[in-house]
This record gives sequence, C-alpha cells and structure tokens, in this order.
Amino acid sequence: MDSIKKDYKLKINKDVQLDLPYVECSPQSFYSFNLLGKAKLNKEIAQELFTKMNGLNLQVDYLVTVEAKAIGLTQELTRRLNIDDYCVIRKSKKSYMIKPISTKGSTIISGDASYWLDGVDQLKLNNKNIVICDDVISTGGTMNSVFELLKKCNVNIVLILCAATEGKKWKEFNDIPVLSLAHIPFPGEENEK
Repeated sequence: MDSIKKDYKLKINKDVQLDLPYVECSPQSFYSFNLLGKAKLNKEIAQELFTKMNGLNLQVDYLVTVEAKAIGLTQELTRRLNIDDYCVIRKSKKSYMIKPISTKGSTIISGDASYWLDGVDQLKLNNKNIVICDDVISTGGTMNSVFELLKKCNVNIVLILCAATEGKKWKEFNDIPVLSLAHIPFPGEENEK
C-alpha cells in the first residue's frame, strides 16, 4: 500500500466526475463520497438510476433509505417514480415515533449502530414492493441491518439502488439485484480487477 492516492476520481457519467478525498481511519481507510447538501448531484444521480431501472418493469410502492446521506437522492428518485412518500430508517429512536421497531448492526463509517423505523412507516410498508436506496454499499453492514429490520415489516424487496459500490462490486445482495452507477475501490486496491 505504498502508493495510496490522496484522492480518487469517480466517474458517474460522461458529464459528472468527482474527486473523492482520501480518509484515513481504522479499521478501513476509504475515499469519501458524500451526497449531503448536493442538490444538483443528487438530481443527476437519480436520473441515471431511474433510467437504469426503467427497463426492469418493476412494481414499486415505496422507497426506503437510511439517514442521512441518501435522503436527497431518495427524494429525487421518489419524484421520478411518481411516488408520494418514502421511508427513512433513523439511527436513533425519536420521540415522535409510535411503536418503533429496531435492530443493531455495524458499518465501515459509523461502527456500531442502531436502526429505527417508526411503527407508522412499518404499517405503510406492510405487503408492499419496496426499493432500498443508499449512497454507497461497501461491506454490506448497513444492508444487513436494513434487511433485518424490514423482515419485521412483511415487505417484498424488489431492488437495491445505490450511487456506487465500494470495495466489492455488488451485483446482488441477499438475492436482490443491486443497481449502481460506479465503483469506488478501497485505497490501495485501485488497480485490482
């Protein structure tokens, strides 16, 4: 790992290329991909993902995301899919929640984490076809927790959308197809196939 770059050029499409800063941390350093507050970028990524999923002929009732970095992307996708609402899995219990359900997990960014879904959202999702939307799928820690939580909701997960995969080039997760626009290697693995 002598030649780790200090940033990584990520190509989303022919018009959008991003410089991702290198973040050194333990146990895994990474290139930071952050969609928070980037309205134009969220619109462009949402349009690309919408175009990719359009030919799949899926019945989608709701989108589900985890706070916080993919909320803007999920909002844009919801609008394109002409869906009125989407659900946000929170990382802490909120006082407004009515009979929330929860699970625990861990992620490359946050370490140990809790995931909470309002009971009101649980009722909305019951027996629905859903798409999970995230910014990046890396080790699968967040997805494992999301799947564990959604098992309690009696849903049919039809697709996972993400702007990019990281480390592993995910094509499916728990037998559910994954659609992404780009791949981010871990630092030191840039030239590996």
